[in-house]
Amino acid sequence: MKTAFKKFISYTLCLFALCAAVLSLASATAFIGNANIAYAVSEQGYTVSENQHIANNSASVTSRAGEAPRFGNVVFDVDFSEDVRLEIDIEVFGDAVKVAEVYAETEKEGLAGEDVKLKLTDGSLTGSGGAVSGGVYSAEVADYNAVTVVAKDVAGNESRYAVDLDAFDRAGIVEYYNKFISVDPDRFSIDKRTELYSAFEALEVVFESGGVSEELTAAKRAVDACLSGTIAVSVKNLSSSANVPTGISVSPIPFEATDLIVGIEANVYVDEVALSESELAARKQLAAELTGYRNAVVAAFSMKLRSGAESGEEKNVFSNVEIGLNLPVYSEIAKVFRYENGAMVPLSMNIEGNRLTFETDSFGEFYLVSERESEAPEADGIYIGDKFFPSEMLWTAGGIVAGVAVLCGVTALIVLLVKNKKSR
Repeated sequence: MKTAFKKFISYTLCLFALCAAVLSLASATAFIGNANIAYAVSEQGYTVSENQHIANNSASVTSRAGEAPRFGNVVFDVDFSEDVRLEIDIEVFGDAVKVAEVYAETEKEGLAGEDVKLKLTDGSLTGSGGAVSGGVYSAEVADYNAVTVVAKDVAGNESRYAVDLDAFDRAGIVEYYNKFISVDPDRFSIDKRTELYSAFEALEVVFESGGVSEELTAAKRAVDACLSGTIAVSVKNLSSSANVPTGISVSPIPFEATDLIVGIEANVYVDEVALSESELAARKQLAAELTGYRNAVVAAFSMKLRSGAESGEEKNVFSNVEIGLNLPVYSEIAKVFRYENGAMVPLSMNIEGNRLTFETDSFGEFYLVSERESEAPEADGIYIGDKFFPSEMLWTAGGIVAGVAVLCGVTALIVLLVKNKKSR
């Protein structure tokens, strides 16, 4: 009996020990399992992917799957005044953890390019759940065919957003950006400057919408109209001296061929050459000798290009401008020189009828040398049109007219007498 009781006690103790071992093993297993349950410490602002650990202030935290950064609004911006050609602005949200970095994987003409880091331009985003870790990230992307925006949080989670830039006129954006930065605002009056910058702003808006359209073509044309074309020039004669030819005209000057102020009247002021009598005589003699004319007549005059009044700053030209003037009376041939750095520079010219035109790439001091058909008559006479008629010619012509008149009178008288006689 005692032996049976002892066996019972032994069996009971063994069973109890076995149960205790099982319970201990279960508890250990449960503890280990709890150590890998995903959770987030929002106040710490850090999470990691499932089964991944990071340390933050001595705390080990994890995150649940599906908590990668997410994207919001995507906007394209073109603003030449801020040195922006084509910029992408994209909202990146990190609800569970902070966004660690945002960058763009680029493609250039079908080839992988450099990774471009997007800068945080606005970190004040808020969401329905309260504060949101993230903001608006931006990067200039005009040099690429395509970009893929990659957003990563501190836990290593990442999201990707593919952007196709083929729809944008990137070459046009770069072209007109270069035109914008090369503009000299001092070349324009206040009104014309306002018109130009308004045209650029309208073009920026069309560029931002992407695509090539009639609207884009028209917007480009409006900018080009402000930056090209010609500037009409008026001639202001300050002297009626014999040294200054008559009928001077100046052709319109291309925008890019001058530094005239657009929007302010362009004037060429024509006057005598401001020299002493001896200096002027010497230069005239030099110009006459260069032509080889026997009966040379030399006119010396100055032309100055200005925006606005005569007292304004003298302006320049950077290519040939056509000047027209009337040939002096008695002249059929002529040559034009520009005095420059102590030398007479012959200018390309053309004569049609009594009109001479020549080309010059700068204004200043000019010498028109013409040759008379014959020596100028010393007798009295008058000019009719561009021809001089001496007194002798006029008297001869008058005599002929008077003789014809007398002959006609005598003839008429004879006819009258004959008729009268017949009637009797």
